[in-house]
Amino acid sequence: MYNLPGILNNFLFELWDKNSFMAKAEKAGVITTRFDKALCYLKFKGYRDVREDWHFYYPGNLRELAKSGKVQVLPDKQHELQGLEISQRHGYGINQISDAVSRRKLVCFISDRDRNFLRATLGLPMHFQAYPLTNEPEDRSPRYTITFGQDALLLETLTWHWKPKGDEGWIC
Repeated sequence: MYNLPGILNNFLFELWDKNSFMAKAEKAGVITTRFDKALCYLKFKGYRDVREDWHFYYPGNLRELAKSGKVQVLPDKQHELQGLEISQRHGYGINQISDAVSRRKLVCFISDRDRNFLRATLGLPMHFQAYPLTNEPEDRSPRYTITFGQDALLLETLTWHWKPKGDEGWIC
């Protein structure tokens, strides 16, 4: 079990189907129940010579999502929050991984600030899991940030704590 962002940045891989992966794991004597709900199954082929940049892409109105300033669950069919994708120039298998991500319910927080600004302003550590997000397909420097799970809850808390009283919000 690896962190998907680290894999996308640093590794060359090929996709496996679940049945092939499980058969190989069972043959190796690994308990497979922990892999039942994995996002995807990958076979590592090697390391990238140069770190590959990537970002999340959302085709909808990010301004409105970021303006809410609240943790949300994507995809949310009731509010049309669907279609979160991964965009990487040279990534093999990115479409399949992106499809898997778009089907998974994800707790997230979307900010209208870039992640470097958030890290500097809020004193977030370098390993804080915040990712670039854009709604422009060819955008090479996304200005929005998305976080997931516990990081989303922490970022929401920090932005509300630092927010001036009586204001709509300085980050969202």
